[in-house]
Amino acid sequence: MVSPAVPATALTLLMAFSHKAGATPITYTFSPDTSLTYYYNTLEDVSGTFTWSDTDPITADITVTGGGPETGTFSTDVTRDGTTGFSVSNSSETFSLSFYFANALDLGASDPLYAGTASNSGSDAYPVTGSADPELAPEPSSLSLLATILGLFGLTAIWRRRGYGKERAA
Repeated sequence: MVSPAVPATALTLLMAFSHKAGATPITYTFSPDTSLTYYYNTLEDVSGTFTWSDTDPITADITVTGGGPETGTFSTDVTRDGTTGFSVSNSSETFSLSFYFANALDLGASDPLYAGTASNSGSDAYPVTGSADPELAPEPSSLSLLATILGLFGLTAIWRRRGYGKERAA
């Protein structure tokens, strides 16, 4: 039987090192079928990534390809718009795009696009298709905490098997 101190220690460590899951930055990649259609009916393909976090500044590296004048890389002046969208500008900051998703981005789940706007002087809504898919990986702190807990259980098992502590009880 495992000493009651081991699970109590593990629970204490878990509570001490846990934090809000949304605080961890999540990198999203646009799905291969992501596209947008500008007001003059030019279909543009969208690719690239963006990183979302509740607490850190968000980043983006988005490429728009197609026949329109808005093609290029959008990675500057990234601003959050609530929990479901963001805006990003091209390098010369002469044109910006806004992307809005069906769900809050801090959930870390695949999220379909539902709206977008393009702006070089005003703001024009455009049809969008596709989604953004998260690149999820375990947090390093969670992995080290798990390793610590498993190590404690392993040491307890070795300690009990070798009979340490029995001579004190006798």
